[in-house]
Amino acid sequence: APHHRLARLHVREREQVVARGDPGTAVEDHRPSGRCHRPVTLKELGRLAKAAVGSGIVLVAQMIDVSLFNDLTVHVIGAAFLVLLAGPALALLGMTAVVVIQALALNDGGITALGANVLNMAVVAVAVASWSIRMVQRRLGARTGLLVAAPVAGIVSVAAAIFAMAAELAFSGVPVGSALSLTMPAHAPFTAWEAATTFVLVFLAAYVRAIKPLASSTST
Repeated sequence: APHHRLARLHVREREQVVARGDPGTAVEDHRPSGRCHRPVTLKELGRLAKAAVGSGIVLVAQMIDVSLFNDLTVHVIGAAFLVLLAGPALALLGMTAVVVIQALALNDGGITALGANVLNMAVVAVAVASWSIRMVQRRLGARTGLLVAAPVAGIVSVAAAIFAMAAELAFSGVPVGSALSLTMPAHAPFTAWEAATTFVLVFLAAYVRAIKPLASSTST
């Protein structure tokens, strides 16, 4: 009993020292802070899994080159598909991972153009695809909105990425007219391929319920 009383007195003295704030006295507080890390929900794990699988699909799709004319080959971007599948944030991470893997592991795109490719296909394409999907969502809903948003977002995301590439060429010293003539006419037909590919991927993902129909939203 005397030992317990001494222990209580010692604790009380420590609390008084802390309350007075005596200089030069450092007392550690070992009491739990009450904060805890929030566990990851099943919904969040599902989104991560969908983003990983979707990024793999985009990586494979980008390895398929389509010949246009004058020995020009293009491939899909896939940003709109990833946005509809996993949301803008995970789509940004997924597209960045795809571009980095292509440059480092598959020698596609090159290290020197890695920053520009990430900017064009991950940042710009994802941002514009997200914006266009929201615009469609305000006017249409359910399955119709989803199937309309897929090709629309595919087209505008590619157009934005092409315009960003032209701006980068102009910034590097290429005349603006030449930069636009080098990029816009050559890649314009490719938007149809992107729209068709995005539509098919989104349709299949919706069929297996990996993508839910868009919820209608009334514009204010």
